Amino acid sequence: AGTYRFKWYFAKLTDSELSGTYASRLYKNNSATGSLHSASGEWGYKSCSEDVTCAAGDTIEVYAQCRNSSYPSAVGNLTACINWDNGF
Repeated sequence: AGTYRFKWYFAKLTDSELSGTYASRLYKNNSATGSLHSASGEWGYKSCSEDVTCAAGDTIEVYAQCRNSSYPSAVGNLTACINWDNGF
């Protein structure tokens, strides 16, 4: 139990010249939490972080989406940082 800083990145996995919108969000116990992180443009990735208060037994998931289904998207490097007395 406590506050955790979750860090991750999400990406649109295409080098297409067509732009598209892609996004990522954390879920705690199957419910959206924090902000919807979004970006647009050609291939690239975006780093994200959210501070989430958790109880023992809580589950955390992270999802990525692309508005246009022809653009694959991905999430990676999900890291949970513990809030020690001197910070994260």
